[in-house]
Amino acid sequence: MNTTQTSPPGQPKILSIQALRGLAAALVVYMHAMIHATALNIGDSVQQQFFFLASFGAVGVDIFFVISGFIITVVSGKFLREHGVQDFFVKRLIRIVPIYWLLSLVELTNSLLQHPERLSVDAIIKTIVILPIFDQTQFVFPVLNLGWTLAFELYFYLVVGLFLLTKRRTFILYAAAFMLTLIGLGFIVPDLADPMFEFITNPMILEFLAGCLIGWWFQTRAKPGMGVSWGLIISSIIIFAMTIGLDNSSISKAENVINDANLAVVRVLLWGIPSTAIVAGLLFLESNRSLPVHRSLILFGDASYSIYLTHFFSLTVFDKIWLLLKLKSPDILIIAAVIFSIAVGVIFYFMVENTLLEYLNSKYSAYCQRRSRQERLPLPVGKKQ
Repeated sequence: MNTTQTSPPGQPKILSIQALRGLAAALVVYMHAMIHATALNIGDSVQQQFFFLASFGAVGVDIFFVISGFIITVVSGKFLREHGVQDFFVKRLIRIVPIYWLLSLVELTNSLLQHPERLSVDAIIKTIVILPIFDQTQFVFPVLNLGWTLAFELYFYLVVGLFLLTKRRTFILYAAAFMLTLIGLGFIVPDLADPMFEFITNPMILEFLAGCLIGWWFQTRAKPGMGVSWGLIISSIIIFAMTIGLDNSSISKAENVINDANLAVVRVLLWGIPSTAIVAGLLFLESNRSLPVHRSLILFGDASYSIYLTHFFSLTVFDKIWLLLKLKSPDILIIAAVIFSIAVGVIFYFMVENTLLEYLNSKYSAYCQRRSRQERLPLPVGKKQ
């Protein structure tokens, strides 16, 4: 799940990518709304029976991963300075951790009250540390299952931060080469049977690297013209449409692509490539001309992380409302549930996420200012530098 702002520091947001973030979040919500509709057992919907549309929404995660690689590549250069690595990590953690922990606490409380037998100590530990832990060879999902994507995000941040320590302007290329080498090792020694090795060599990480490549290309002057941009966008839409007609149900499941590198490769080929194409196409199209992006789409992009993390709660509440009203019409249920979940996510963004981010960032900015003043203070008489 991408959790970064879609603009380099000091520049306006890249509107098309911000809108794409909102669309990616909506796709994930749409998939889970179909799962909830099935569980309610109120009849079959046309949407659920349309080829493999029911599991296609998982592609939103792939789009997020590509966007994350792009944004981190573009913005991380400003951290090539004193205390840059510390500031990079603190800013990233402020962005992803507080509301994730907050909503995980809500889910933990709910589970303790209703299904305590489903909880495990490993799941709670995984929720706290975010980075992957394993039950023998199986990836342990956090209390809030959606947090599985954050394990990949945090691993990506850790590698980028590690190479930031080199203070070389090409650090992102070294980081990408390091991750690519590990993925290659995963294919060379696939039977190592070490779950952590399997995680850091998972082909899903290629989607972050694709975003890094787009970011590097975007910062050069050699940007493609309108024809190439439109070609990338149209081809990505065609490929996405074609994958709806293919059996994508196995690659849509997180546990499959985490624990099976072969399925992860299939997912990268079917969804990662068109995700890369649409991100690149929109970026380069907007760099050639301004795009009329409706401000509601920008808002959905701003709130995409909140929408992503809150929508399981929203869908559960909406299910209860639907049953209470004794309604049927599963097709209407699915669309209405998506709209409801997006609305709840936007409200949560304004009331909680944005407020919390502003508070924590202001506190850290104040700390940085104090740190800067202390470093400029003259040394006491008699002290050697």
